[in-house]
Amino acid sequence: MTVAGLIVTFGAGAALGLFGGGGSLLMVPALVYCFERPALEATTYSLLVVGIVSALGAMVRHGRSQLPLRKVAPFGVLSIAASYAMRAVVVPVLPAVVPAGPFALERDALLMMLFAVFTGAAGVMMVRQRCCASGPRTSPVLVPIAAIGTGALTGLLGVGGAFLVLPALVLLVGLEVDEAVGASLVLVAAQSLAGVAGGARAIGALDPALAATLTGTMLAGLTLGLWIGRRVAPVQVRRAFGVLTIAVAVATAVQQLI
Repeated sequence: MTVAGLIVTFGAGAALGLFGGGGSLLMVPALVYCFERPALEATTYSLLVVGIVSALGAMVRHGRSQLPLRKVAPFGVLSIAASYAMRAVVVPVLPAVVPAGPFALERDALLMMLFAVFTGAAGVMMVRQRCCASGPRTSPVLVPIAAIGTGALTGLLGVGGAFLVLPALVLLVGLEVDEAVGASLVLVAAQSLAGVAGGARAIGALDPALAATLTGTMLAGLTLGLWIGRRVAPVQVRRAFGVLTIAVAVATAVQQLI
């Protein structure tokens, strides 16, 4: 257990409190590179810890505003089912070595490369600040596609997918941005815990002390993030976090290529 890993975990919790997502973008690399856990095991820790912390954060936010359950339910049901199915059906049959044209990648290396791509895309979205700028407009045709896609990513990579969920809730479901931030925490929690349930057999291999330490550290960060979010506009902070996640994505990709 390293101090650097705990600092990153604290920052992941603060991101959840500020933005309604982003915790797993830091949690997975922290587990792999600071706590030296295999990638597949790291995604299981991330799903468990981020799911618990997001659920508690959603309870706090729900106390301040109403959650538009009727609007969010169709998206939520599909994304939760996709996360569970990915973890229960697809992940267990992934081969230890995955053919990639003339090359062959170890499963953990492939997962981390995919994680780097997702993290980099999320960072660009945060920096550009244009994902939700056009305002709400519902699109029932695209809702199932977006819901299944975000759920599947959650189950595969151990990420909550909030930076895909948030624009989807605004642009496709028709929520206002303030509503979507609170709803995204609920969906991140539900998707993550569904992934944990789908991969329940892997839970027995986790270190309870590490899981508890990560959860407590992330909760402390969440508390700070919620406090800051009530006092400052998070736009500039979000852009700075976007730059950080892009750097994390690049470092992860370079590490795997080396």
